[in-house]
Amino acid sequence: MALIYASLAGENAAAADLNLKLKVFLVPSLVTVPYETWPSGDAETAAGRWHCTSHRSEVLLDAAGVMQVARVPDAGVEATLCRDAPPMPDWQDFPRSDRPPPVYRMPSGAGFRLEDVEIDGPVTPIGGSLSIPAGPGPFPAVLFIGGSGTHDRHGIAGDIDIGSHEIMDDLAEHGFLGLRFDTRGAGSTRLGADALDRGLASDIADARACLAWLVARPEAAGQPLFLIGHSQGATIALALAGEPAAGPGVQGVVLMAAMGRDLDQILADQILVQGRKLGLSPQQIEAQQADAHTLAQLVRSGQAWDGEQVPHHLLAAFRTPTWYKAFLDYPATGLIRRVNCPILLCQGGADFQISPTRDAGPLLAAARDAGRDCRYLFFPDLDHLFKRSAGQSSLEEYQQPRPVDPVFLARLRAWLASRAGLKA
Repeated sequence: MALIYASLAGENAAAADLNLKLKVFLVPSLVTVPYETWPSGDAETAAGRWHCTSHRSEVLLDAAGVMQVARVPDAGVEATLCRDAPPMPDWQDFPRSDRPPPVYRMPSGAGFRLEDVEIDGPVTPIGGSLSIPAGPGPFPAVLFIGGSGTHDRHGIAGDIDIGSHEIMDDLAEHGFLGLRFDTRGAGSTRLGADALDRGLASDIADARACLAWLVARPEAAGQPLFLIGHSQGATIALALAGEPAAGPGVQGVVLMAAMGRDLDQILADQILVQGRKLGLSPQQIEAQQADAHTLAQLVRSGQAWDGEQVPHHLLAAFRTPTWYKAFLDYPATGLIRRVNCPILLCQGGADFQISPTRDAGPLLAAARDAGRDCRYLFFPDLDHLFKRSAGQSSLEEYQQPRPVDPVFLARLRAWLASRAGLKA
């Protein structure tokens, strides 16, 4: 924005007083959004004049139209132009941790083998790995469905090791055939032609294709089939298990940190936790929570998703309403009522993203109200990744190398084995 103001100032000496109406292309979200500014009433100072923007930010322009200060009050962010700047420090362009990025490696002496596979997806081929236990087979089979975001088949997302490979490796060691797959844009799976307007329905369709592929494998012939879904993947697992086509094939569903509320309520809780960690004021946190509520109302209303109907800063954050609306179309408490097979609901007490009382509680109540076989396992010290946490977890803690909790792995394995007729 400083460059835009400087360019306009070069064309007009009174640029500091202009009302601007521009369109700006935002690379991270691949969207063009309106951007407007206007002088902020009497907010003229010796340094220049303050302007408000339609993106909930404020800028201070001097008489020549050069941006002196830019701030986002609700986020507690401020940047100031230093005319007599100190020498540039000797730093790397991109600060790097001394710790190498996580890479999946098969466990030493593994009692299973991995076969890399490609599955015909509904939009783009899906890359995955099939973990095949030692022995003649066939084996009970497990499809693992990961959460939101971009991560590979092993659960590695940049500097974060989510740990799903530990779950699937452990099950393979104990006689379960397993399929793990890349999310769109990770590993060997491309984004696909629907990348700019993709929602939960696309992710469900990808998982459905993977499920059909696993069912058709000779190593799984005639054996029980299970779904494990983590976070958003739990919603997908519920959607698949409740479909008529799943029939008697799926004989158990494991839900790890599953959503039980509308997305705006979950976002409001996450904003509160992260805002406190960042030292934001109660007013700043409330403003961000109000944005989450406004966004949900706009999506529910079905209004046109453009600058005339939607605040510009929300357009910048959500390129289309497709992803958000999908969670309204697939409420987990409604989906769980349609599942006829046994359900294992797992929740960590240190999870700041999903709540034991406000998410797991309603899911459990809905399942039991519908007469479903649903068992609840609560792990007080585990976070959203089912890793041990010292107190309330945080996003920063996700980057620390920690294993998936062995007690959780053992109890998960025991529940699956009891329904598959295997020794835990």
